[in-house]
Amino acid sequence: MSRKIKTLLLSLTPIAVYFIIEILVSCGCTFTGMLGMTAVSGTVFGNWLSGFLEQEWLYLISILAYLIFFVIGVFWYKRMRAGGKYPVWNQQKNLNLSVLLKLAVLGIFVQFAISFLLNLVYIVRPDLMQNYTKVMENLGSGNPSLFSVFYVVITAPIVEEMLMRGLCLVILRKEFPFWVANIIQAFYFGMIHLNLVQGIYAFLLGMVLGAVVKRYGTLKASMYLHFVINFSGQLLSLL
Repeated sequence: MSRKIKTLLLSLTPIAVYFIIEILVSCGCTFTGMLGMTAVSGTVFGNWLSGFLEQEWLYLISILAYLIFFVIGVFWYKRMRAGGKYPVWNQQKNLNLSVLLKLAVLGIFVQFAISFLLNLVYIVRPDLMQNYTKVMENLGSGNPSLFSVFYVVITAPIVEEMLMRGLCLVILRKEFPFWVANIIQAFYFGMIHLNLVQGIYAFLLGMVLGAVVKRYGTLKASMYLHFVINFSGQLLSLL
């Protein structure tokens, strides 16, 4: 087996680890939730808890899975960088106010570009938008809660950047030139969204985020840009 194929397979391991964590967390939380509901069933607290879990269950599981993976991902990322086997980024550039403003403008522009793309898809292929709309509703679009906003705006940008640009992209760069590695990790990023419409713009977004990491030499830059995009998306969904 060639080194490139081995690297491709290795680059999928962070994604596999995340999905395993998500499955284990989902099973564990479901079992715990059933025990808890049984204990308080029929009480006022039980009725409140039932309504709360019905609305927030998906976000609670996703946030917990993200946090567990992030802890693992930080150690994984630091070990790769310290081991000397994987190429490091160019010297990290200072994310001063000017840079942050540029990234904020870029993030807002990307969000409006995504909105334009979605409107175009809605006109050309409205059938494709039905599944996408359901996905967005599950993420709290239009009716956000504290946990849905925390999941979309805070945990998703941080953990997804650690997963895709921190681990997958760094692993791929060991055997592939940056432009190839960036395309592959962006493809992964599109695929993990499990939705055609979201996957297409996630692929394009992944390309931009990968380029930002290379440009500034730090995951903090892509995390911040990802935050701006998701935050502005939440505002647009409310409007």
